[in-house]
Amino acid sequence: MPGKLVIASQKGVGSLGAPTTQLHGLGTMPGTGHSVYSSIGTVSVVAKPTCGLGGVVACRCGCR
Repeated sequence: MPGKLVIASQKGVGSLGAPTTQLHGLGTMPGTGHSVYSSIGTVSVVAKPTCGLGGVVACRCGCR
């Protein structure tokens, strides 16, 4: 992806999903809690930053 920057984020065991109620089995009491995902993550694709962003970011590539 020329001119693009890919940013990825991942969290392992313990990522919480939406609250849910489980009603499995005859004669069992319902249980309510968060569902748990073994892994959850995001991916973002953004334009590459350019050098010399008005002094906001120090340029380290030697272009100046």
